[in-house]
Amino acid sequence: MASLSGTPKPVRVRPVPAVSRSIAILRLLGETKQGLGVKAAGMISLARSVLGSEGFAQMAQSSLDRLAATYGVTAMGVEVTATQSVVVLGLSKSTQPFRLYTDVGSHFDDLVSATGRLIAAHSGENWTQLRKRFDAVKWDKPPKFATWKSEVEMARAKGWSEDRDNFVSGLTVIAVPIFNDRGQLTYTLVVAGLSSHLPATLTQTIAAAMRKEAQDIENTLNARSY
Repeated sequence: MASLSGTPKPVRVRPVPAVSRSIAILRLLGETKQGLGVKAAGMISLARSVLGSEGFAQMAQSSLDRLAATYGVTAMGVEVTATQSVVVLGLSKSTQPFRLYTDVGSHFDDLVSATGRLIAAHSGENWTQLRKRFDAVKWDKPPKFATWKSEVEMARAKGWSEDRDNFVSGLTVIAVPIFNDRGQLTYTLVVAGLSSHLPATLTQTIAAAMRKEAQDIENTLNARSY
């Protein structure tokens, strides 16, 4: 979700073992601790979170593969952590001739892109609180807060969100929520592709397919919690 590059040979990546993902995240957090302000306790907490999400990563992979193959997008299974940061737990790369530089274990700030709109929509925070967090987000093309606010409200109403060219110029990202049995946003399914390949009518079609996949995953995850 950070940058794009042309490449003639797309690569599919399946989830790596949970321990390897945890190590990758710890390394990433260590490398970026100045920007993220994460202490050792936070690193351990995040690693444990990933270890406990093995079921989601495995369960989501077939959905990610279907979305990537059907629509020519990069599909991701994303965890929203207790601190509302975002970690990629599963990935299926696009068959289109571009590469999205993200991988299992990639970590992003909480309000970025399409998943960030969903986090804002379901955070329970007021707009004054969200404005402060919004102002800290780094965008390629920053939306006006009023526009972003409208998109957050729309995401809450329609059950999915979209970031078109804001977080990364030339990239469209779609996200759908997955809730736990207490109604808390815990995961999202995310797809990303070139904006030039994703007109509005197609994004709506993809979002509908994603919502079906997400609902199936949510039902299975929550059934396991009983």
